[in-house]
Amino acid sequence: MTPGQDASQWAATRWQRGPATPRVTPEQRYRQSWSQTLIDRGKARGDIPLFGSRAWCELPDNDPRKAAAAVRAAETWAREGDDLAFDVAQEAYNRRRSEDEYWAAVHAERKDMVADQLHRTNVREHRAKTSYSADLAHGYKGGPVEWETGTPWGDDEDTDGHVRDGAIADDTTRSKQAAAV
Repeated sequence: MTPGQDASQWAATRWQRGPATPRVTPEQRYRQSWSQTLIDRGKARGDIPLFGSRAWCELPDNDPRKAAAAVRAAETWAREGDDLAFDVAQEAYNRRRSEDEYWAAVHAERKDMVADQLHRTNVREHRAKTSYSADLAHGYKGGPVEWETGTPWGDDEDTDGHVRDGAIADDTTRSKQAAAV
């Protein structure tokens, strides 16, 4: 981190920086220089065959190209080992980067899904509250509702308020009937 930079800024830019570059030790520089000298001696005598090939086997043992082929193979193997730590770090970097990109996409998708679900929940709760408020305004206080059976004017009276035949009339109905006659 640089002075004045907080951890979140540093973390946000870490993928832009990339992994560290491989370091070359003094021993590696010496080995590479020595190998290059031997390889250059072999190139001065002609093409250098691949180590272990038929052409390499046919070269005399004192030919600098035979030694150059062996040194080139050894240097290739050594450089692969030198770069192995860097290559592993590069692979880990690439894997972490792709995982971060994947989880960022998943997070964005989930964020949209959660926002949509939260909106639907809020709408449902709002409708329930307004419906409950409207019911309270009309005198409904919740709970079971008692339903009355029959016609809206009652089972014993017809639309004119007369008692139907066979019905038991109470005092109010009898007085209405008496007044009508």
